[in-house]
Amino acid sequence: MSGETGYYAPNVGMEGIAEARLSSANLVHNLNVLRSHAPGDMMAMVKADAYGHGLVETAVRTVRAGAEWIGVATLAEALDLYHRGGITETPIMVVFFLPTQTQQLRAAIEAGVNLGVSSVEQAEAAAEQARLAGRRVRFHWKVDTGTTRGGSPEVDWPLLGEKLYELEREGVAEIVAQWSHLARAEELGEANEYQKAAFARAWDVAKGIGLEPRLRHFANSAAILGDPETHFDLTRPGIALFGSNPIPGHDADLRPVMELRSRVSIVKRNPAGAGVGYGHTHRLDRDTTTALVPIGYADGIHRASSGSGRVWLRGEIRPVIGRVSMDQVIVDCGDDEVRAGDEVVFFGFSDDTPSADDWARWSGTIGNEIYTGIGTRVPRRWID
Repeated sequence: MSGETGYYAPNVGMEGIAEARLSSANLVHNLNVLRSHAPGDMMAMVKADAYGHGLVETAVRTVRAGAEWIGVATLAEALDLYHRGGITETPIMVVFFLPTQTQQLRAAIEAGVNLGVSSVEQAEAAAEQARLAGRRVRFHWKVDTGTTRGGSPEVDWPLLGEKLYELEREGVAEIVAQWSHLARAEELGEANEYQKAAFARAWDVAKGIGLEPRLRHFANSAAILGDPETHFDLTRPGIALFGSNPIPGHDADLRPVMELRSRVSIVKRNPAGAGVGYGHTHRLDRDTTTALVPIGYADGIHRASSGSGRVWLRGEIRPVIGRVSMDQVIVDCGDDEVRAGDEVVFFGFSDDTPSADDWARWSGTIGNEIYTGIGTRVPRRWID
């Protein structure tokens, strides 16, 4: 398919060298766990190539598992799901768009895609394309309740609300929902009270203008698990769908959907004192067997994890030594027998292997970045 439509054709240059194995069973399990905390409808957020898991395949499986809505970041993602994924009955919402994306806007409106709207300029641009298409545009009015990122600021709520009311009365728009996003959902408690109060004020503004959105949605993964007051009519699970718990210490039984594997390429016996990798940031303190694994920072193994990362190899957790290179890492195997072709798990389904959250800690980041950073040349394969 052409790049103009945003269709994604991964480069599978690591075929036979590395792969990301994906579990449908764990995806379904996580969705059910989240439903046990928030029984209402769910909008599965599959933006950023479904957090690196593969946009279309993941979205299709999530719909089959019962997700009532699908959420994406961009118009291109929405159109990809509609045309290539065949998701035409389950509603899709786009978080943001540019008023200048006229062609994609019209295509999205014709496909019935719901649009997050935060400004009068966005509303007018989408309405114009809706008129040209002879269709109604479906809006989700995003209000900024304190994240100070997307969404209309409180001072603009009356102005944007009046514009949306005008467009709805004209018949060119339907105001489906009002929504917002929490900045500190994982902290629970009082940290979010001011945003919840602001969300209530926004709802009062909408009703005062005469708008009657049928849905409110506020809760992300952390709020689904920890703050029932934010669940409203629809929740938006993201990273929790893929097995990472955004609340430290929370006991939700979430299971990883992705397992990243590679194989040993070269095994060497090296003398004490040998420098390892670029810059010789690590020197062997004794005669040591090392294994070269042909996957590196181009594939999502963060350079920041140099000297701290761990992998599972031959039944043990072993340290990655030296700097992570673009296409390879070196694993310290001590005096153990290791062979070329042995399987290496960077993070996996088993409790015996490191997790993506472990790699996030070793890299000084979060699980979201680990998953979304897995390079496009690593093939994804659904195993069940």
